[in-house]
Amino acid sequence: MQSEIKPAFLAAGNLPSVLRRALAGRVYDTVRHPALHGPESFHPDMQMFSAGDGRMVCCPELYPHYNGVLPARGLRCGSTPLAADYPRNIAYNALRVGSRLFCLRAHTDPVILRMAEDCGWTVVDVKQGYANCSAAPVGTDALITADPSIASAARGQGLDVLRIAPGHIRLDGYPYGFIGGCCGLVSERSLYVFGSFAAHPDGARIQAFLDKHGVSTVFAAAQPLSDYGSLLRVT
Repeated sequence: MQSEIKPAFLAAGNLPSVLRRALAGRVYDTVRHPALHGPESFHPDMQMFSAGDGRMVCCPELYPHYNGVLPARGLRCGSTPLAADYPRNIAYNALRVGSRLFCLRAHTDPVILRMAEDCGWTVVDVKQGYANCSAAPVGTDALITADPSIASAARGQGLDVLRIAPGHIRLDGYPYGFIGGCCGLVSERSLYVFGSFAAHPDGARIQAFLDKHGVSTVFAAAQPLSDYGSLLRVT
C-alpha cells in the first residue's frame, strides 16, 4: 500500500518565523538569486514556476541546488537564465489556474510553454509579466487580482474574478506588493496568507469571495499583508 504523500512547500528564505509558524507540512527555503534585486531575489515565484501538483520549472542557474533539495516529482530545468531588469526577470512568473496558464508569453520560459502544450492548458497572454505575483488563484475557476490585464483576460476565460484595489500590501524596497505574493494555496480549498486581510480596504470582499468558493484561509499572523513571493506547492 503506497503511503500518502505529505504536502511540501517552497517559501522565501527570508520569510520571518512569525509568518511561517502556522504552516503545516514540510517547508523548504529559497536561496538568494544572485542576479535579482533586493527582496525579490528570494521570491519563489521569481525563481521557478509551479503547476501546484509537483510539476515545476526552475531557472537553470539554481536548478542544480533545488534538484538536490526539493522532493518535487517533476522538477524540470528551464532554458532561460534570469537577469535583474524587467522583462528579463519574469521568465518563470507564470500562473496556472485550472486548465489555464496566465503569462506574458513572449518572455515566458519555453519549457513552461511546452509543459502547457503537453498538458493541454490554454495559454492566456496578458500584459502583466508578474502574473503569479499579481493574482491569487481561488480553486480552479476563480482568482483575485488588482491587475486590469489579468482581470480582463480571466473573465474572458470564464473565470470568476474579484478585482481589488492596488497597494496596501508590504514589500520592502517597493511602494507596495501584490496579492499573489502574499499567499499560496496549500490545498485545493485552503489558502495560506502572509498576514491578515484586516488592514486591507477590500479585506471583507476578499474573505467573502473565498467563502463563496469554499476556500478556507489560514492567516499566518495578525499583521498587514506582506509580499514574500507566492508560497509554492512542491508535492
